[in-house]
Amino acid sequence: MWNKLNHLAMNDQGEYKRFLKSQFDQHEIDSGRSLMPTPHSVMKGYENDDQSKKVYINLCSHPKIECVKDMGGNEVKGIVSTYDGFQIPMLVSPLRTFRFELKKKCLDLLSS
Repeated sequence: MWNKLNHLAMNDQGEYKRFLKSQFDQHEIDSGRSLMPTPHSVMKGYENDDQSKKVYINLCSHPKIECVKDMGGNEVKGIVSTYDGFQIPMLVSPLRTFRFELKKKCLDLLSS
């Protein structure tokens, strides 16, 4: 399943969004233990600056993930110039290797 999502996210953003929406509509996952994230974008980087070791980061969000808060615990809204001392709740998946291309790795980052 993750390989299919990774492939769609990299090659067809429209189909990626349609697929996730169809899965959510069919299963209505919301048990408190599972989240169906809203996909946003994919970032590509390199492991330890080694150009032959690509890493893809799937950026997603979900309203159940708490919002960013400042040092006083207040919700941060809008654009800010610095995030010093901010609380930025997020879930990060374990790093995994693509089955179809072993040199490429992927992880998911879920935030509010």
